[in-house]
Amino acid sequence: IKQVREKTMKLEAVLLDKKELAERLEAVIDSIPDMMFVLNRDGIFIEDMIELEKARAFTGMEFGGKSLEEVFPPGLAKLYRSKLEEFIESKATMNFECSLEEMGLDLQYEIRLAWINEEMILIVIRDITELNVSKKKLYELGIKDSLTGIYNRNYFERVLDRMEKEKGNFAVLVCDVDALKLYNDILGHVSGDEYLKLVAEILKDNLPEGAILARIGGDEVTIVLMDEK
Repeated sequence: IKQVREKTMKLEAVLLDKKELAERLEAVIDSIPDMMFVLNRDGIFIEDMIELEKARAFTGMEFGGKSLEEVFPPGLAKLYRSKLEEFIESKATMNFECSLEEMGLDLQYEIRLAWINEEMILIVIRDITELNVSKKKLYELGIKDSLTGIYNRNYFERVLDRMEKEKGNFAVLVCDVDALKLYNDILGHVSGDEYLKLVAEILKDNLPEGAILARIGGDEVTIVLMDEK
């Protein structure tokens, strides 16, 4: 009886440890903003660990027991199938990004594939839409003039460097905006800024396709024309 009691206590302790571990894992999963799925080698969804607040794109969709082709539209399903085959062949963790434009959604996701065992694959999906928007804004801040919205000197110099390296034919026109100082002195800098923005809009609307318009100084703008031939 004593031995049975000891074994029972040990078993209870093991079960308690497993329960605590499961609770900890569940808490970790809940705290992660990513969506998680389990897929088999055939591309069939076995399990999903998805919560509605994490699923901007997948609300109301059913995954369990369905293939990639049954869940996603043709273009996405083809992409995911090719990535799955590449992942299985490489036997290494894989990351890739995709857009859900085909589903009518302006969303971008980063998808990570990792092996659970020889048959099961963990899919982790992270919404990177806002991150990509922030990256784009930061990039544009570095190449766009904050007042007029046209390119700045930094971008203009990059274009010149690139054209010189490519040894392409191009023309550069540099001009001053007439009477800007007079506008600023008489009507104030707010009116001067509006004058600059108007000039930039007129130039943009009348330049040929492929031309690059940049503000390189207070009242200086430049136009780079590429040789279409």
